Amino acid sequence: MRESTSDCIYIGDNLKLDAIGATKAGMLGVWLDRGQRTSEIDFYDGDKINSLSQIPALLAKLTRDLHRMKR
Repeated sequence: MRESTSDCIYIGDNLKLDAIGATKAGMLGVWLDRGQRTSEIDFYDGDKINSLSQIPALLAKLTRDLHRMKR
């Protein structure tokens, strides 16, 4: 099975390389901001989590958003 990059979620702790880089590559980039660096978030409007334990909630939110878009 081959997935499209638009079907992929990339979670990383480096805002520029991981989250923004993944978005530029066509994926959904998610910033894992364990240090809660609020000064950097001023220019980042993508998804952000502070802990890996937040992944299930993030996936639930993304699933709800996807279902709303399909209606």
